[in-house]
Amino acid sequence: MILEIFKELQILLSDLVFSGADNIDDSFIEKINLIEEKLNKFEINFAKNLIKDLSDFLKEYKKSKDIKKVSASISKLEFYLSYALFYSAN
Repeated sequence: MILEIFKELQILLSDLVFSGADNIDDSFIEKINLIEEKLNKFEINFAKNLIKDLSDFLKEYKKSKDIKKVSASISKLEFYLSYALFYSAN
């Protein structure tokens, strides 16, 4: 179940990167928040906090158009996911 959640998150991050932050809508943020809730059930707090940060930064981006926090947040999540998926496969 956790592996499926991480894969779902990885797909969403790919969608964000390829479509661009300007092209996301509220449904994307809702999907991110649903993943955050799923991770909260499993008490995976570090990933949950990274996702919350991304969601907050995306909302902030819509107002300020400062992409630095969004890109840093995506990088942190991608790094976390790469290790989580690597260690879950072994």
